[in-house]
Amino acid sequence: MPSRTSPKMDGSGGRVRLKAHYGGDIFITSVDAATTFEELCEEVRDMCRLHQQHPLTLKWVDSEGDPCTVSSQMELEEAFRLARQCRDEGLIIHVFPSTPEQPGLPCPGEDKSIYRRGARRWRKLYRANGHLFQAKRFNRDIDWVQTEKHVFEQASSNPFLVGLHSCFQTTSRLFLVIEYVNGGDLMFHMQRQRKLPEEHARFYAAEICIALNFLHERGIIYRDLKLDNVLLDADGHIKLTDYGMCKEGLGPGDTTSTFCGTPNYIAPEILRGEEYGFSVDWWALGVLMFEMMAGRSPFDIITDNPDMNTEDYLFQVILEKPIRIPRFLSVKASHVLKGFLNKDPKERLGCRPQTGFSDIKSHAFFRSIDWDLLEKKQALPPFQPQITDDYGLDNFDTQFTSEPVQLTPDDEDAIKRIDQSEFEGFEYINPLLLSTEESV
Repeated sequence: MPSRTSPKMDGSGGRVRLKAHYGGDIFITSVDAATTFEELCEEVRDMCRLHQQHPLTLKWVDSEGDPCTVSSQMELEEAFRLARQCRDEGLIIHVFPSTPEQPGLPCPGEDKSIYRRGARRWRKLYRANGHLFQAKRFNRDIDWVQTEKHVFEQASSNPFLVGLHSCFQTTSRLFLVIEYVNGGDLMFHMQRQRKLPEEHARFYAAEICIALNFLHERGIIYRDLKLDNVLLDADGHIKLTDYGMCKEGLGPGDTTSTFCGTPNYIAPEILRGEEYGFSVDWWALGVLMFEMMAGRSPFDIITDNPDMNTEDYLFQVILEKPIRIPRFLSVKASHVLKGFLNKDPKERLGCRPQTGFSDIKSHAFFRSIDWDLLEKKQALPPFQPQITDDYGLDNFDTQFTSEPVQLTPDDEDAIKRIDQSEFEGFEYINPLLLSTEESV
């Protein structure tokens, strides 16, 4: 997926930079400082895809990081006035699709921790000319994009990892041209089947194990295993994709401490603020295997209590609640899930020094797997996606395939500030994928 720089909108010319936090996303745009409260509500509802009569509460965050409700034209004008004094940040608001039961009370589901800077990882979406664009932005430190590129290069030699075809750049953008995998992702297929037979889950989990072990042997923690990032190729073999959260350079016994990941898959040691290593990938595999075989997350919270529908409560469940394995699963499946979902990384399946991967391969759940055939991609997949044309778009949600292909508009001032020498040598052509039909 190509990575792009995006426009920086500021408070010049009577416009105010607006960052609207909603549902795990930050919608970034600019609005006229003369915008009325009603017009802002209409704009926000449109960005967040809420119908125009939907209840709405807007809270802007002041310079001290405290939330202040905006419910009138006077309060909006004051928020604009203060936001224009802080041109870099602009106006930061949090959007709630509800109203408090009484004035002064929090909105249903409002979690005060979201107001802490860096408290969670938000996806950034930029709004321009009525369209939304997701973008990866490049600052002076480009280590993360070089890491992703380097992992893509190494992944090209493993059959269960999406590889890199080539890289190129313009003055305003970096592009990664990656292998095209047209069988859809596991999230797409799980939404249609609800849960998978154990034989299917075993096959996919085994191929994922080979992919993860390949990365670990090269000192790479993946850190983003989830259904969305497990693709199926045309034959039904898996391929992991998206290396944006990878950490390179770890030797045996080395650790890191960055808090990152998708909330449902974050390992307990990360939540406890501990140093961690490859153990977090095996925990995430346990979560994913549970989802495949049980048809739900091991941390599903079914409640009408808004205090229990927060990220903080989810993390508390991950840290403290015992994992309840469904009774309809086999003894072997139950045992392997308990092994991967052990909250103590020292006792977790796959985490023993020297023998971790061997412990996985010899586990009773995987005993029917011929690992030699599997590593050569010669084992027969349990399911083959239906590919009706060259592209196989039927295996992807139309929400994505129907979107127009558009680039974020350039910001000439931002481009002038880029030190182009930092991107020297970014161009790349992978000889392993250059001639394959699966590449684009």
